[in-house]
Amino acid sequence: MIDDPSVASINLSNEVADVLLGWIRTTPPGAKFENGLELIGLNVSNDQTMVNNWNHSRSKAANVSVVMDLVEFLINPNVLSNVTCSIITTYSEQKKCYIAKMPELSVKLNIVFEGIVDVVTGDRIRANVAITRARACLIVVANGRILDNDRLILVHWQYLLNNDLIVDCPGELPTVDSNVEKEKKSAGPTNL
Repeated sequence: MIDDPSVASINLSNEVADVLLGWIRTTPPGAKFENGLELIGLNVSNDQTMVNNWNHSRSKAANVSVVMDLVEFLINPNVLSNVTCSIITTYSEQKKCYIAKMPELSVKLNIVFEGIVDVVTGDRIRANVAITRARACLIVVANGRILDNDRLILVHWQYLLNNDLIVDCPGELPTVDSNVEKEKKSAGPTNL
């Protein structure tokens, strides 16, 4: 991964890496993610893509569910306090879905959500810039079966695939609370 010039400057803190790895290990059936955490692909291939008939923008509820679960998992131990977290989507409908879920997560975690996570819409150029300018961690959430709309993103996804940096995620993940309960009931350390 370090030999890829586009990611040479990415530097993930140990604190964020530990929490991120903890979240990855909760994804059924217990992902065995053994590579560096600076680049990650989350493959959300189930669920239906919705298309707005007026502007033809797309959205996918499963992607929102996975991203919100990850954000919640990162906020609980407060590892996002010293980093900038942005969700970049090329679809305005997807942005609306993320923004609609932010207040729910804010209430659930009893925090003010302003400034913690930015949700922006951009064209494919902005998504391409995210790939080349990430400084701590770049997580791409996509349906790997239909990633054919942008050459640079497809090349990046193929890089993730070739280097075992993709985690398959179901559309509905266990909540943070249920993960804590599972850990309490666990008989001991598990081999990952």
